[in-house]
Order: sequence, then C-alpha cells, then structure tokens
Amino acid sequence: MKKIIFSTLIFLVISSLASAQKIVVKHNNKKIVKVIPNKPKVIIVKPNKIKRNHIWIKGHWKWSVRKSKYVWVKGHWKRNKRHHVWIPGKWKFVPGGHIWIKGHWKR
Repeated sequence: MKKIIFSTLIFLVISSLASAQKIVVKHNNKKIVKVIPNKPKVIIVKPNKIKRNHIWIKGHWKWSVRKSKYVWVKGHWKRNKRHHVWIPGKWKFVPGGHIWIKGHWKR
C-alpha cells in the first residue's frame, strides 16, 4: 500500500512539473508561460580553452515546436560577428506570464 501511495505522489509531482510550463497564449508570435522553467541541474560552464574568433554563449532556453515547450540548450561556442556584440536571451514579464526573448547580435 505504501508503494502505491508513494508511486502516486511521485506521478503527481512529475505531472505538475510538466504542466507548470503550460502555454497560456501567443503574444506577438511568442509563447507565454505561466511559470518560468527551472534550469537543468547540470550546466556546462565556459571551458578554460578559448576558441579563436568565437564567443561562449551560455546555456539558454529555446522553443521546441516538436515538444511544444521551452527546452534548455547547453552552452556552446559561436563564431564572432565582426563589429557586433552578443546580447544574451532573457525572460520578460508580460501580462499573463513570461516570454523568452532570445539572444541576438547587436551592432
């Protein structure tokens, strides 16, 4: 009986976590989520070895059409754009929840 109750509790916790990212509506073609998803427990940090003509992009969120939710993209090297600066992505509060503003190059 204890195993059944424990299994049920685990299922409820997992299902509530999965639905916490539920999409409310689209706002200017961006998906609004009620709750910002948690970062993964293992985050790749910038390697000590520098890659020439590249910058390190920290891990960030990206909308997955296939999974219909935001997924975590691990940190990675990206080729530098001459005369540009990388602006990292961020969560922005909007009425009804949060939207992810993805990282981009700025002149």
